[in-house]
Amino acid sequence: MIKYLSNNLWDNIRLLSENSKNQMVVVSPYVGRNIDNIIKFKENDILITSLTKSNVEQGNVDPRSVEKLIDNKVKVFSIENLHSKIYYFEESVIVGSSNLSENSKDYLFESGIWTDDKRVIKQIENELEELLEEEITLEYVQSLKEYYVPARTPFRGGINKPHSSDVWVISVISTDYTEEELELLKSKEEEYQLLLREGYEISDIRFEIDNSFINEVKIGERVIEVNQDEKKIYAPKKVLGIELGPKKNGKVKVKFLRLESEKHAKSFNIDKLKEELKLKTNFQYIERKLKLMEKGKILKYLK
Repeated sequence: MIKYLSNNLWDNIRLLSENSKNQMVVVSPYVGRNIDNIIKFKENDILITSLTKSNVEQGNVDPRSVEKLIDNKVKVFSIENLHSKIYYFEESVIVGSSNLSENSKDYLFESGIWTDDKRVIKQIENELEELLEEEITLEYVQSLKEYYVPARTPFRGGINKPHSSDVWVISVISTDYTEEELELLKSKEEEYQLLLREGYEISDIRFEIDNSFINEVKIGERVIEVNQDEKKIYAPKKVLGIELGPKKNGKVKVKFLRLESEKHAKSFNIDKLKEELKLKTNFQYIERKLKLMEKGKILKYLK
């Protein structure tokens, strides 16, 4: 059987990786950050990528993601002139255009062919065997980390996938961070500084790990923050990334939304805004995407 996959390509890759009981092999020249959000690797799975100094310097391969895989006993191989993109699950395979990155998943139009045809799978198995030549060591990956420069935008080229809206309104309350949380955020500060535009700074919001919003929002989307304690609404902030919080009792319980915030940004009184816009929305319970009409009104007001 053969299926063409497009909008549901990454949903299928994620599902197949989660259900895979046999060895999974991923062939992807580029490897981005936060790949745990898009695919599930297990011990003895294989990644074949193009881990060169040039790709690291250009932000095409994040050595920290590769390092994490090796720490989790995933075998990693490198080929300098690699261009194929293959996701092999032993009983089925996907061949397509998608690199292993959030950029591919969230911002690029990708497509692929899924098949469980045994003859095709056998041909691919033979090709994969030829690619397993240069296994990457942990020491080599660590030596490349100093050269890594994240891309300055959440995607390089292409156009955004269409969304019903790229703006979210979220209700928040003021909260204190633990020392461990502050230390974790500080350790990631440098890489996010590279993404900032002039006149902007980094801000953060903490969410419980099972919060619906933090598991749906995408890098590059904007967030309008409604602070219930201060009774204020803030100008839109761009999402730069999402970080897992420190482990407590062996489990991660929170995630952090890292935002690009305009320095000295204006804020507005919630009640005044509701009155002027004549919105029926109860801001206390907002945690959804704005309707297009509301989006236009609010963004105009905040300019």
